[in-house]
Amino acid sequence: MKTTIKLLTIALVFGLTSSVFAITPAQENKLLMKALVEGASTPAQKESVSKYMNLLSKEKKAEAERFRALAKMHFGGKARLQDIKEKEYLKKAEALEQEAADYQKLALHYNGELASN
Repeated sequence: MKTTIKLLTIALVFGLTSSVFAITPAQENKLLMKALVEGASTPAQKESVSKYMNLLSKEKKAEAERFRALAKMHFGGKARLQDIKEKEYLKKAEALEQEAADYQKLALHYNGELASN
């Protein structure tokens, strides 16, 4: 009986602490992007990274526009709920525009490096 309780306690402790080391998909994307950027050493690789960053920037801008359009739409229902949804969509749009600006800045950085080479 004591052995079973000890084993369950140990399993519970490991189960609770293992999630501490998990990373979110956003963190994973940032780490992958960092590896991609730091790994580009040749001009061809830098050009590819620059094009990819521009593409990501355009996608984020398009998604932000979609959220802004959703914020302007009214589906009926309670006014308070509409206001909450509108603020939520606008917040998402602003976050996406910030991501797009970050990707655009990285792309310009690589374009500048390519021009200097």
